[in-house]
Amino acid sequence: MPSVSKSQQRFFNMVKKCKETGDCASDKVGKAAQTMSKKDITDFAKTNTKGLPEKVEKNEEEIKEIIRRVVSEGKTPDAPNHAHYATVMSHIGELEHDFHSAWQVFQNPQARKEGEALEEDIDALGKRIDKYFEKYMDEIDLN
Repeated sequence: MPSVSKSQQRFFNMVKKCKETGDCASDKVGKAAQTMSKKDITDFAKTNTKGLPEKVEKNEEEIKEIIRRVVSEGKTPDAPNHAHYATVMSHIGELEHDFHSAWQVFQNPQARKEGEALEEDIDALGKRIDKYFEKYMDEIDLN
């Protein structure tokens, strides 16, 4: 998969150097070098940056606001229950599905790359939320 921004491409060039020489610029670079295959790193690092944005903005704040709103619709926001969990996860799933349908209509390759990256961010956020609820589920009111 190619990089979706100049910043990401530069990061993966650092990861590539770390993987090849063991000279890692940071812990984050080192972790990426350890967990990714050389082929995947090279795919990201060799991306032509012409026409790529400097950085792809994430829509995480908008997603967090949706989650806050969904959770606050419950009886008592400070005491979530299983219904809150189900509602939040349902909304995340709908958001991912709707966004997938939306970005697929673009013909511009850059728009499609950015859409795919945002969809991955939504999926990752859903997984983080799921882990959060799993971690604290035994502390919540089941009524």
